[in-house]
Amino acid sequence: MKENQPVLDRIRRQTEYQQLLRGIEEGVAFGRKLPNEVTGLCEGAQIATLAALILDYKEKTGKGALVIVPDERRAKEVNAALESCGLLSYAFPERDFVFYNITSSHEYEHERVRILSEAAKGRFDAVVSTMPAALQATMPPQVLQDCSLQLEAGQSIPLDELCEKALAAGYIQS
Repeated sequence: MKENQPVLDRIRRQTEYQQLLRGIEEGVAFGRKLPNEVTGLCEGAQIATLAALILDYKEKTGKGALVIVPDERRAKEVNAALESCGLLSYAFPERDFVFYNITSSHEYEHERVRILSEAAKGRFDAVVSTMPAALQATMPPQVLQDCSLQLEAGQSIPLDELCEKALAAGYIQS
């Protein structure tokens, strides 16, 4: 992030940026989390402004930001750009609906749960998503926490405890 600091500092000195940040801060102070939009910037300026806003917002509130973009391709692009600025960012994918009784990959569901777990722990600066992905049903944070089990390499857990945790999380014993 140090190499981007001069660019971010110049953006932060702009009157328009200060007004935008003040508007976000006032919204947070009054309990309103209103969407904000900035238009008319070139691609590089968009990303630098967004990175500065995310960092300043997190510094003031201790919370990461949700960034909504038009489509998944753009979500991946913005996520990669934010990561290149040194931010801890995730691209939150849409969940694939399966309408047939077939074996399918649950890759996107696993990714969504991983990102939700990190977000619930506060380990993120930004989550970049599309509106449909952000609006898809997820589990409540407390259910996610209760059903999570983190194992480190070399750590062992009694089989009964593992089975009990899996059953509580909704797995079916066969």
